[in-house]
Amino acid sequence: NKNRQYFRRFRPLNTFYYTGGRNKDYGYLDFLPAMRNFDLLVNQQDAQIHALAGPQPAVPLPPAALPPLPAVNQSRGANEWLSAADEQRAFQVDPRFEVSLFAGEEQFPDIANPIQMRWDSRGRLWVSCSTTYPHVYPGQEPQDKLVILEDTDGDGRADVSKVFADNLHIPLSFEFGNGGVFVSEQPQLTFLKDVDGDDRADERQVVLSGFGTEDSHHALHDFIWTPDGDLLLRESVFHHSQVETPWGPVRQQNSGWFRWEPATHRLVSFGSYNSTNPWGVTFDDWGQHMASHPVYAAAFHSLDPPYPQQHPAPKGLQAYSGVCGHELVDQPTFPAELQGSFIKVRYKPTNRVEILKWKAGPNGYEEEYSGDLLFSTNLSFIPVDLQWGPRGDLYVCDWYNPVKGHMQYSLRDERRDRHSGRIWRITAKGLPLTAPPVIADATIEELLELLKRPEYRVRYRAKRELRERDSEAVRAALDVWAEQLDPADPRHRHHQLEALWSYRWAGLATMADSVELPERPAVTAGAPAEARRIPLSLLRQLLECDIPEARAAAAQQLRWWHP
Repeated sequence: NKNRQYFRRFRPLNTFYYTGGRNKDYGYLDFLPAMRNFDLLVNQQDAQIHALAGPQPAVPLPPAALPPLPAVNQSRGANEWLSAADEQRAFQVDPRFEVSLFAGEEQFPDIANPIQMRWDSRGRLWVSCSTTYPHVYPGQEPQDKLVILEDTDGDGRADVSKVFADNLHIPLSFEFGNGGVFVSEQPQLTFLKDVDGDDRADERQVVLSGFGTEDSHHALHDFIWTPDGDLLLRESVFHHSQVETPWGPVRQQNSGWFRWEPATHRLVSFGSYNSTNPWGVTFDDWGQHMASHPVYAAAFHSLDPPYPQQHPAPKGLQAYSGVCGHELVDQPTFPAELQGSFIKVRYKPTNRVEILKWKAGPNGYEEEYSGDLLFSTNLSFIPVDLQWGPRGDLYVCDWYNPVKGHMQYSLRDERRDRHSGRIWRITAKGLPLTAPPVIADATIEELLELLKRPEYRVRYRAKRELRERDSEAVRAALDVWAEQLDPADPRHRHHQLEALWSYRWAGLATMADSVELPERPAVTAGAPAEARRIPLSLLRQLLECDIPEARAAAAQQLRWWHP
């Protein structure tokens, strides 16, 4: 306990508001009494340790009362708080759609302050929630949660809620993998696992540590698997990270991305440049990285200057802040005229769910605003994530809070709501939902067939499940599936690309293969030339095909395969 309290004093969250560039606003006066109380807690624990270690038996001392923290300045007004029913009446919805409440704090109090959502292979919605945000105060402990919501009767409303893990530390992001869940717990990346099947985390392991903590809402977030099976992580401006790995320290500052391969624990920093409030990430049909700074980021991120240098601003490329979730429209459950459109949730400077179109230009893609799918006249509506559900319905995570902003209000402002949280469900009028794909109970062959589906999230979840299966069995089935692809299929090249990506998911080529090591050749151990014959053939065909997006995606795979 002493070490824990000392760490909170030695490396507190939000130090940019304490010793950094924003200490003139609220941070400095806020932090001084808090840091004093952490010092008192450390001294109390130190005295207790000395008493217990002394020659005479000691009775544990009761904790001494801490001086109260002073009242904070409320320099601006807060927005109006409404019940979920009243909030829904404040929505202005595109007439082609309907919005309903999937889950709210009145029925499920555990989803207070929801941050991010992910669907598991069984069709259940997981939500990370943080009442600890913006940071832990002296005498308190983090009580954040990872909650599972389930709609058991298919009526579009959750009726079961379970707490998978609690006592988490501001879990800004999470993603499934390796039979468990990777979770952001600044300054750490942790791994949680349920070993006995009761939907409760039994194991907790720190996987990586040393990520920046200077601004808690800019810390490690936007977890997403790349199309070829690495985990992307991101942090934003003000942060300084030094992460120890088996391959040496990895450093980054003032915003950037990390690419991490769980099998080898190789971590790579890329795409580093000074950007503010960048949240939201997805990949388009051909595996192009789409994020808020800049939106089509693959070319901009292809190279990275050595630390501590950074890229210049991405002039000429679409970029924005204040958005939190991205999805492309590729679901038959949405109107035909919106297919290929882009939907994002925006909390700043307004609060809405936007519909956009993308137009290819000489230097990339340009965004064209089409309209609002959802706008709220109640500014306490703060959409922070967006996810397609298994049936083609769209879900919005609502950090419902009268206080909107990090620096705009005191970090200890008592008006910060710590009990509200809503998940909204959007469906198109007159269009049926699809049957949810079978993923958890599917065979390897059935999962591979799902890679032919046009919906990105279906393919994403199928590949995520394939990684949980026996890798040798997946490679054998993948060989057969790839060889039997129909060249007459209009999506043939895309199917080939999914196969090539899936070979990396199955461990046939790793990041380590792109690093020259004197003790071994640049070929994955246990992957003889025959095992690589089919993926290398796919790679050559894609590099020579007439679809520029397929050639670009294949060119990015050269780094792993070295044909």
